Amino acid sequence: MHPDLTLFVSIAAGGGLGAMARATLSSWIARRVHLAWGTLVVNLSGSAMLGLASGALLARSDGAPLSAIAAGTPPVLAVFMLGVLGGYTTVSTLALQTLTLWQAGDRRAACANALGSAVSGPVVAGLGVVLGAWLLSPAVWGG
Repeated sequence: MHPDLTLFVSIAAGGGLGAMARATLSSWIARRVHLAWGTLVVNLSGSAMLGLASGALLARSDGAPLSAIAAGTPPVLAVFMLGVLGGYTTVSTLALQTLTLWQAGDRRAACANALGSAVSGPVVAGLGVVLGAWLLSPAVWGG
């Protein structure tokens, strides 16, 4: 099996487009309402779009589980789902994976996936802030 370079480049380009869409929409909303609403709208709309695309795949799969049809995703949908929506929001992927686990009957893993990301994300971000500030402090560099 060899990687499809055209598909990888297309997914990367889609990721750039998704990231630009996220920055534009999120900042537009944040300037008008509140910072968190922009992120929430982006994350929820990304989840909805990924759900719609996955639903379209499921509808064409003759009852195969989502995990089984992911490998056969048409390139244009792979670019949209992995690239554009991956760049737009990573929460959409988390939401779909949690739903897939739940539908597969693995409720414990679904809850751990959702709660683990929701709780550990801010903790890790806080640790990163502390570490980043420490790494750039004059005490580390002898200043």
